[in-house]
Amino acid sequence: LKNLEIFLDSSMAIVGSRGRIVVITFHSLEDRIVKQKFRAPAVAGSVLTRKVVAANQKELQRNPRSRSAKLRAWERS
Repeated sequence: LKNLEIFLDSSMAIVGSRGRIVVITFHSLEDRIVKQKFRAPAVAGSVLTRKVVAANQKELQRNPRSRSAKLRAWERS
């Protein structure tokens, strides 16, 4: 989990203007870290996904493992 925090901090600093970071998490602790980093970033930016993006029913039927996947996106100003 510490590596995830380090990755998010460094990638948010490196990404250029209008650059985007998209993260897929599979565990609630991972999701909490990503959510907190995106809501209170060290650099100016905005959250692109107000609510988490999750798999729909069709995807769940094709791929049951996707039930725990959550996608969040952030864009640098």
